Amino acid sequence: MSGDSEAAASGRFQKSSTARMGAAAAFAVLLAGSAMTGWHWRTHPTAFPSAGNGWGSESFPVGKTHYVAMVGHLEDAERVRIDRVTPVFMKNTARAEVRFLVCTIDPASGVGGVGLVGRRSFNKTCPEPVPAEGAWFEPDDSAHQDIVMAITPRTDGAVNMSAIEITYTQGWQHGTQVTGPSYEAPYRAP
Repeated sequence: MSGDSEAAASGRFQKSSTARMGAAAAFAVLLAGSAMTGWHWRTHPTAFPSAGNGWGSESFPVGKTHYVAMVGHLEDAERVRIDRVTPVFMKNTARAEVRFLVCTIDPASGVGGVGLVGRRSFNKTCPEPVPAEGAWFEPDDSAHQDIVMAITPRTDGAVNMSAIEITYTQGWQHGTQVTGPSYEAPYRAP
């Protein structure tokens, strides 16, 4: 009788051990999935609108800087710190130099954003632009801001961009997002 009870106890032990191992494996899979989801959330912020729309224009003179609003608002209500803005060029035969600025729109200018303008209009709309790298971009309810591309063509040619990439931090999130409009313009010497 003791052999039968030992065998029965051993069977119960094996069943409960197998159940514990299965539960531990399920917990490990759940934990790994949660960690992957959390890491993806942390490294894929979505504060800016998706890339879309576009700017196109007739010819601009070589050597003259003009300004193009690339992003005019945040999708979220939490400010972001911009680390880097990079154009996604498809073509740059005009050898254009590109800088990115954060512009806080002057309420006295009477406009809602920068648009596509020359230096005089830009200075009126945005009297104190700051370099985008290291700048804070605020939600619309704080101050209306645009991320602006200052573009200076150096030779006859054309520029064709599909979007911009913004690397930024928002709260616990940090990553790069493709956003902004496409941009296309020819340039000719005056």
